[in-house]
Amino acid sequence: MKALVTGASGFIGKALCRELAFRGTDVTALVRPGKEEALRAAVAGITVLGCDMAEYARLPEKTAQRDFDVLYHLAWNGAAGAGRADVSLQLWNIRCSCDLMTAAAGMGCRRVVFASSIMENELRSYEQKNLLPPPASVYPAAKAAAGLMCAAVAGAGGMEFIRMEISNVYGPGEETPRLINSSLRKLLKGEPCPFSPGEHLYDFIYITDAAKGFAAAGERGISGKRYYLGSLSPQPLKVFLEEMCRCVDPALRPSLGVYPSPAAVPDYREIDVQALGRDTGFVPLVSFSEGIGRTIEAIRREEA
Repeated sequence: MKALVTGASGFIGKALCRELAFRGTDVTALVRPGKEEALRAAVAGITVLGCDMAEYARLPEKTAQRDFDVLYHLAWNGAAGAGRADVSLQLWNIRCSCDLMTAAAGMGCRRVVFASSIMENELRSYEQKNLLPPPASVYPAAKAAAGLMCAAVAGAGGMEFIRMEISNVYGPGEETPRLINSSLRKLLKGEPCPFSPGEHLYDFIYITDAAKGFAAAGERGISGKRYYLGSLSPQPLKVFLEEMCRCVDPALRPSLGVYPSPAAVPDYREIDVQALGRDTGFVPLVSFSEGIGRTIEAIRREEA
């Protein structure tokens, strides 16, 4: 197989490139100019091309590679932090993503796997409760719009299209301030780490399992479907938080109830968590406790 991966120097993108290379896939990885050598050093056996998102419309001019079996589109600016509320940035992401679909179709790409977010489901919960979403919801709104628009452009170009709804990916190498990464670093330093009551359903998936899930969708997924990427058993958030604390120190307990419960959360009644497994045979291999243990070891090595 031949695969094109955008956002290849990111947390998930790098792991996906490793997984695809391990499977014998011919990988062309797109990264921001200046990050080529770092990715080549991190992942052997792949072709790395510097190409900013703004250059996606010119992609056919930048590479002689054609006839990709799968395009994995993970690149996105402002997926965490203040950028989630930046309207101009999120609209720019949509435009670049649509440009990429047109370019990929012109290069003979057969299938697209588009990275969606569980936050899109959360956004629908605000609407169902007649609540105004917070400013950071500009990001999942843009992801939802991009998914629909890219599906239309991809279909017009004769490509198959699959959306991957990512829950919460964690593991060694993460640099974002998301829950597991930021919380573990605080707990390991003995710093206060307050949480909400944690009664609402939540889910996590370890980074290598996430990469395997993406690869499985690209190889065996059904066009037009939206697959959920997480464990097979979402649980109340406090269950995960309690296990995370035990992995740091068996006597440690999470500080629950310091923050209020979120106004809206993903509605797992709307999500078929088993679909990816049924269609592709994908099964997560790393338990939450094992994944947290590996992540703790990596952070300790990093900060030693």
